[in-house]
Amino acid sequence: MRLINFCVLLLGFQYVLAEPIHFSYDAKRDSLTFTGEGTLEQKHVKQAMAKYPHTKIVYVGGNVSMVGYKAFNGCNNVETIIFSSSVLGSGYAAICNCKKLSKVVLPDNCKGIACFLANCPNLESFVVPDSVFGIKELSSNCPFKSLHIGQNLEHIVGDYGICSKRLASITVSPGNKRFFSRDSVLFSYARNTINDSLRDKSIVGSMLVKYPPRKTGKRYEIPSGVMILDEFAFKTCQFDTLVFPESIKKVFQLAVCRCAKLRCVEMNWQDLNEVYFVDNRPFFEINTANVTMKVPKGKKDLYIELFNKKMGYQFKVEE
Repeated sequence: MRLINFCVLLLGFQYVLAEPIHFSYDAKRDSLTFTGEGTLEQKHVKQAMAKYPHTKIVYVGGNVSMVGYKAFNGCNNVETIIFSSSVLGSGYAAICNCKKLSKVVLPDNCKGIACFLANCPNLESFVVPDSVFGIKELSSNCPFKSLHIGQNLEHIVGDYGICSKRLASITVSPGNKRFFSRDSVLFSYARNTINDSLRDKSIVGSMLVKYPPRKTGKRYEIPSGVMILDEFAFKTCQFDTLVFPESIKKVFQLAVCRCAKLRCVEMNWQDLNEVYFVDNRPFFEINTANVTMKVPKGKKDLYIELFNKKMGYQFKVEE
């Protein structure tokens, strides 16, 4: 086991932790700064926090290039973690079980986020830097109320990409060529419609990616022009009425999921043959016997045939 060396500095103490990671403490700000080279591991953070358990702010700087698996685990007094531009990646759940954490600042050269945060109950907002181009499981059980997406994000993978049961608002930087938000709902442009003329129309040829589960309002009308509903587009939402426009041509499985308050869906397709339902499971874990489906005149039998007989739902279908 390596000995811990230390030297007295003018502004505090610096500790050498299993070379080449070091930390220094600023008593005036209740802050710890990690520097050195390589990967910041959980053992480094645990040693530092054991010495200064009341630390509120953490800086990760120097030439630290990685933050290891559960590096910041159970740092219950830490409120802010700030990463410098040297940090290029992180291990699974690099920040987890931090009860008071309310702010995380990623470096402005961060390219991707994967399985980064878990179980931080006080983290209510998050900003994805402009440099990030991909997200895979940004968080698990972190109660974001607001999420802002930078201008270069191109990919969001999986339901946990932006999962938060308390999410009420999603905004996107105006320069983003893949995603945009309208009324706090996240959309993406279809691949063949990313050009200035269609972008000005905002909604043409788009896919509804995510409706924030805690967005207020009893009725939501999917904007006309939306062509695709993504998987888990509506999950644990609070509205009681959902309106489908005729423009929708493709609905992924589990598009409407666990929306316990849902009581009415209004359908506007005149020709059901023009709509493709992936895996015939557009609704999931919803008691459809309590939901009325309103359909165009003369189309009741066609809707019953598709949704109730073929898909196995129990909608009360009305014209």
